[in-house]
Amino acid sequence: SSSVRRQMVTLCRLTELLDHHPYDLSGGEQQRAALAKILLIRPQILLLDEPTNHLDISAIAWLEDFLKNFNGACLIISHDRYFLDRVTNKTIELENKKIRSYKGNYSEFLVKKEAEQKAIEEKYENDMKEIERLEGIIAQQRQWNREKNIKTAESKEKVIERIKEQLVIPDKKLDKIRFDFTPKCVSGEDVLQVTSLKKSFGNHTVFENASFNVKRGERVFLLGDNGCGKTTLLKILMGDLSRDDGTFKFGARLMTGYF
Repeated sequence: SSSVRRQMVTLCRLTELLDHHPYDLSGGEQQRAALAKILLIRPQILLLDEPTNHLDISAIAWLEDFLKNFNGACLIISHDRYFLDRVTNKTIELENKKIRSYKGNYSEFLVKKEAEQKAIEEKYENDMKEIERLEGIIAQQRQWNREKNIKTAESKEKVIERIKEQLVIPDKKLDKIRFDFTPKCVSGEDVLQVTSLKKSFGNHTVFENASFNVKRGERVFLLGDNGCGKTTLLKILMGDLSRDDGTFKFGARLMTGYF
């Protein structure tokens, strides 16, 4: 089928990366080469730890297609909820020192977990109210201190014990880290100006005539295939690599963070 042919072509391209030294490859290309190496052994189960890290959009799309058509089992660790929604049909969650299994992808898991937790909380509240009501009856019966009242109190105590035996305490809400990204100062309108940047490694030109402007408040997505020079461009802007040609200038009253 066209899907199989497309997968074979992509896998051939991935295996071509195995002939290169790892230091000659970008982070994304290294990830793709490692993936190709695993797929070539034709495993029955894939254990994938953050497989989409460093992959470009086309490689992620290919990986999604491959996993959907993979005949074996897959156990995937990922924080990419869109990727998980497209390739998984079962979700296992580790939280509060417990492990729970849900049928369905990540979005379905969220719905089921919320419903489950709501039901647990409602039952817990009802059970605690019932225990409180029974304890009131017990206290009253023991005050009267007759044989009939004592038997009633002991009977209610057994009911409380049965309720406590099956009592499910809702999970403690996890503490969340809160960040404040308020800038220490306000920069000028022009944040970054890049003009005709060029970078080569030996005879290989990674990019040239790279020009763009970034204004205050803009969120810019730098898109490109693995190995096209995205990280190289950022390293030039941060002064970690030299440029072959072109200029760049950061705006006034500007603090720069690089991650």
